[in-house]
Amino acid sequence: MQPEFRQSFTFWIYGCSFLLPILLALLFNSLLSVRNLFTLFTPFILAAILPLLLNYHFSMGYALLWTNSYIWSILLCLFLPTFLSVAGTTVVYQWTINRENPIEEHERTETGFLTFTKRETIGISFLVAASLAYFFSYFLFPLSLSVQMVDKWYFFVAWYLSLTLILTLVYTAFHHWMANYENVGCTEPFCFLKQTIESTCHLNVHLFIQKESEHETNAWVYSTPFVFKKGLNIYMTEGLVKKFTLDELKAVLFHEIGHVKRKHGRWILSLTFGIATLASITMFFARKVMLGHGWWQYIVLLPVGVVVLIWLTEWLPNKISKMFEHQADEYAVRQLGDKELYMQTLKKLQQISGIEDGEFVGKKKSGKRHIHRLEKE
Repeated sequence: MQPEFRQSFTFWIYGCSFLLPILLALLFNSLLSVRNLFTLFTPFILAAILPLLLNYHFSMGYALLWTNSYIWSILLCLFLPTFLSVAGTTVVYQWTINRENPIEEHERTETGFLTFTKRETIGISFLVAASLAYFFSYFLFPLSLSVQMVDKWYFFVAWYLSLTLILTLVYTAFHHWMANYENVGCTEPFCFLKQTIESTCHLNVHLFIQKESEHETNAWVYSTPFVFKKGLNIYMTEGLVKKFTLDELKAVLFHEIGHVKRKHGRWILSLTFGIATLASITMFFARKVMLGHGWWQYIVLLPVGVVVLIWLTEWLPNKISKMFEHQADEYAVRQLGDKELYMQTLKKLQQISGIEDGEFVGKKKSGKRHIHRLEKE
């Protein structure tokens, strides 16, 4: 048996599969001045997808004949170039950040873009091991089940949705564990703040502060909550606690409770699984078409699909987020009973966020429109 493509062409494709995303990240961040979600996420999406697509079609045959092992072929042609691509793209972004914001050696922290704390190292190692175990678990399934999964659209959709659920739960648990939270609801001055919120909203509240977050100003609730006690968990950063008064913190926390009262988390999860269902159906029938008419269409349509995906991630969350934020504002103003205090808090938060994320001009403009809307009301 002979490989379908020449050896030189196979190695050329193999190199391009993980070098192209790195070069694209270098182009966006070093040569171009444009900074938005498209330039940020496109290289990373290609870094994860391009090695899989190109090497599955062009390199797997050569690797199968060379190693005589399906598992080794997948490791060499799919896992290794994908790892090199993602790692190289990450290094480019880190180099760009260090070049634009140079800091002295004694000022460097242990929580950089590529440097990990002990907790982060353990978490990432666990995720890598779990991902490999998940992959090799497919070899334990009967071949007939695998055939039905790729042949029947409803089995494929069920598998894709189960994978989406696993990723959602793992991401939430991983982020919750990595953030290193401290329960401060029973300590002063947060105990009084907690009691005030509970008596106003008729809801049990647990307040948490994220450690080592003095440079961040934010508060949030999880869309997929991990509640070990009855009540609502609200999370704050150290930067928010230090820069805001208790009354201003109360306004921010009422806003977060508004997201829960309006069931925005359920809407987000429903939207996530709706998009996952649509994506899985599209992938299933697109594969059928490509297997019948040739893989060249797959490579031609890939950039179009990436652009559409980026557009959806830009437009759809922004559209829905505005509606959710307006509803949370209305709830917070009613519970707080002081519209001027709430607008003052929102302006202060916007100013601090603008300093922390100065390069994202679009976000600042959106925040200003948000404040102007409240002033008119």
